[in-house]
Amino acid sequence: MKNKPRNKIKKTVVNSIVSAIIGAIAGLVLSFFIENITLVINTIPIWAALVTIIFLFSCMVFLYYRIENHAEFREEEMEHMSNPLIKINADVISDFASSLVKKSSYIRVVGSAKQDILEDEYRLAASKRYLSNLESMLSKDRSFQYYRVIPKKCNSELLKHIEKCISNSTIHKKTSFQYIESDIPFDFYISYQIFDQSDILIIVDNPTSKDPNKDDNVLCFWTRDEETIEAFTKRFDSAWSRAMSSK
Repeated sequence: MKNKPRNKIKKTVVNSIVSAIIGAIAGLVLSFFIENITLVINTIPIWAALVTIIFLFSCMVFLYYRIENHAEFREEEMEHMSNPLIKINADVISDFASSLVKKSSYIRVVGSAKQDILEDEYRLAASKRYLSNLESMLSKDRSFQYYRVIPKKCNSELLKHIEKCISNSTIHKKTSFQYIESDIPFDFYISYQIFDQSDILIIVDNPTSKDPNKDDNVLCFWTRDEETIEAFTKRFDSAWSRAMSSK
């Protein structure tokens, strides 16, 4: 099944080349007829003219079919894109993540909080609300698991969040919180948050304009695509398992 799109693309390219060749031949024939109409009428038999007309008509039908077929291919591929990556504006990432937290029971996160570099008051408040919602979920009497990979050098806000999560997760047996400190800072240039097996946020960080040594969330994508979520989940669980076994 995975080779089907590639085969369709190959077929479409071949069809396009064939259509271009036939179109060129038909154009040359038609151009000759128009430029030499008097000569054609006087020298070519009627049956030959009819055959030529039928040929040109067939070429036009063939070209129309190929164009329609190509459009149909595009539309069919678009229909299969039922769960594309949807861009989330940077100023609403935290609020969007908070909405996903409230309906989730298992959250995996790779990333670091950005409160130490956020200057926009709204984004700063939204970021704090997001962490607060995670902490609150751990204090409720319901099944909730939260696993997070963080850098070894954290800002004070993220450390406070970790301490609060540890404390809240002891209130009820149904909740669980664990975290791992990563030795590889490059991992956090691209962070992600997996909510159950239904949603994922993939975030790209770039250096800020005021301080090139600090990175901020500049690009965020959200998707519900099952294969994408499964791939990131396997990557997270595998890395988590290796990290835990090495302790």
